[in-house]
Amino acid sequence: MWHDQFQTFRSSLDEWLESEADVQKIADHLKGRLSENKTLSEDDFKTVWKMLAKDTKEKIKDETVAWLKKNKNHLPMYFLSREDFV
Repeated sequence: MWHDQFQTFRSSLDEWLESEADVQKIADHLKGRLSENKTLSEDDFKTVWKMLAKDTKEKIKDETVAWLKKNKNHLPMYFLSREDFV
């Protein structure tokens, strides 16, 4: 799904995340994993989520929900009901 304001949202979230200490540790961890494997596995993503501080996770969720609420004008055209999958 594409929204013209999504890049702005990502940039603001990236700026905030760069200043978080737990995110710096995660970045170092991922650099090591990428130098070893060249790709990240599903387990790597699970590890990253576990490494994030609780308040960082909450901020990511809150900011994402706030952005979706603010930019929901396109969401109905992408919504598929359960019946659409049957």
